[in-house]
Amino acid sequence: MNNVLKVHDVQLITESPVHVGDGTKIEKKQYIYDHIAQKVKIVDLNCLYNHFHSIGRETAFTEFLLNRNKSLQNLVIEFKLNIDKFVKYELDCSPLPGSDFKLREIISFTKDPYGYPYIPGSSLKGMLRTALIAYKISCDQTLLDNLKVQIEQDLESGTKGRFCLKKSAKSIESVFDKKINDKESLKLMSGLIVSDSRPIMDDSPLVLAQKIDFTLKGKQNALPIYKESLKPGIKVDFTVTIDTSVLNIDVNYIRNALDFYQKMAFQYYYQKFGRGDTSSGTSWLGGGAGFTSKTLIYQMFMQDAPLITDQIFYKTLGNNYEKHHHDEYKRIITPHICKCTFYNGKLYDMGKCKINFIN
Repeated sequence: MNNVLKVHDVQLITESPVHVGDGTKIEKKQYIYDHIAQKVKIVDLNCLYNHFHSIGRETAFTEFLLNRNKSLQNLVIEFKLNIDKFVKYELDCSPLPGSDFKLREIISFTKDPYGYPYIPGSSLKGMLRTALIAYKISCDQTLLDNLKVQIEQDLESGTKGRFCLKKSAKSIESVFDKKINDKESLKLMSGLIVSDSRPIMDDSPLVLAQKIDFTLKGKQNALPIYKESLKPGIKVDFTVTIDTSVLNIDVNYIRNALDFYQKMAFQYYYQKFGRGDTSSGTSWLGGGAGFTSKTLIYQMFMQDAPLITDQIFYKTLGNNYEKHHHDEYKRIITPHICKCTFYNGKLYDMGKCKINFIN
């Protein structure tokens, strides 16, 4: 009897800073900036509190936490602390543009209980799922035409806000579902099982990345947003299991889906900024990679995607639509900003990876 579970080793190689957040933030009082080493040192506040407790100065520590104008640097100077004794880990912040570092909240990367960064399987599966759905739709012209009509009808309806495409989104997501009866459907994407990555134990794999908005005119706007990110060149290992009794695809099908998704994104979006990549296996992962890396609009509507995306933005952004000048670019490109970041003085597309199916 043939084994219905096909297990494949997968390796993701980061080609730019990649951020996968855990939903938490590192507050400004939790780290100190070493301007000489150009590193951010993340401090264990519990250990620091225990130190102040041991010397009978808990009140001073509490006052530090409550005083908005008092930084950790102030506390170090006041009490002549050897802060390295309380550091959990460090982040290289030399990739940041310019030299004028400002204390800001840092969006944290996902870590295991031992403090090692990793990428949840749900993040990789989400990337694969989006590409697979786009590819399946592209191979069925009738299905594609029907879904395009439905999306256009939903956009023309009076519904505003993020719910305007809810019905269409469900229709698109059901492309990989199989009707069992009037009440039940088999979720075929449940046949794709993706593990969490192995813990990333490289020496200092995380860097501090700053969000950069890159315009059509080549202007770079640094935003006040810091993210813990995997630096370029990090290898991340997963397993992908295909239950062939549920989902009748193989690794080559997944490769083709990813390449189709990337090809459409490049042809109709990234190349207009002079960015992106056409090489096989290129993929986009994590937070800050942008609208085009998480949606199917460009893969479905192609040259008409800017106008469709503009209608989506108009419905969902409200007053921010005109504030951010979306109306000026609706016939050219939408979104009209490419999401980038810096690393070692070079501008990178945020979240760019190379995915390799090893077996």
